[in-house]
Amino acid sequence: MLSAKLDHRLDKVVLPVVRLLARAGLTPNNLTIAGALTSAVAAAALLFGHFRIGGILILLGGVFDLLDGALARVVGQQTRFGAVLDSTLDRYSDVLPILGLMLYYSGWTETGPLRLGGMMLCGAVILGSLLVPYVRARAELMIERCDIGIAERAERILILSGGLVIDADIAALWILAILTHFTVFQRLWFVRKQLKQDEEAHNHVERPNQHKLAASDLEGKL
Repeated sequence: MLSAKLDHRLDKVVLPVVRLLARAGLTPNNLTIAGALTSAVAAAALLFGHFRIGGILILLGGVFDLLDGALARVVGQQTRFGAVLDSTLDRYSDVLPILGLMLYYSGWTETGPLRLGGMMLCGAVILGSLLVPYVRARAELMIERCDIGIAERAERILILSGGLVIDADIAALWILAILTHFTVFQRLWFVRKQLKQDEEAHNHVERPNQHKLAASDLEGKL
């Protein structure tokens, strides 16, 4: 939702940066990999309780994700493999920081608190974060677009990174747990509605054709 509204405006802001990256010889895949590695470092920071550093790194990983798509458009390197790589590494970037938090809450370190609620929230967020893009990918095999939703990737990055930076990690996890699963059902409802409309349109076209065929058969018999 946020990405769709800000895409063109952000392109104007990031275009000078993207041109510099292109001149430096960097490719979209380089930025995609850099974003995933940044998220992995964020996970390590969260594992040891460095929440503010982790939050900033998650946000930086999101910036790399924004830049790789813009760079691909500018240099004309929008490849099918690049799309698969981007989607795959995005899932790693979604899950790794939450896993870092989950291990922190489990008391993996001496100073880490043993908080079962935090671990359960992390599990709910991981599940929701994976199901949101899955429903879209599955739906777009049957309908043209399914990019609606209140908690797409940009929103999830902002909520998590913001919560970590202001020391509101549990609140951020609650928000993410609720909004990701709401988005899953929002998309399922949208797909159901679209498929129903398609079926009704198909049946509406078929009925006149059936009447014409029946009339032709009757004329032939007469």
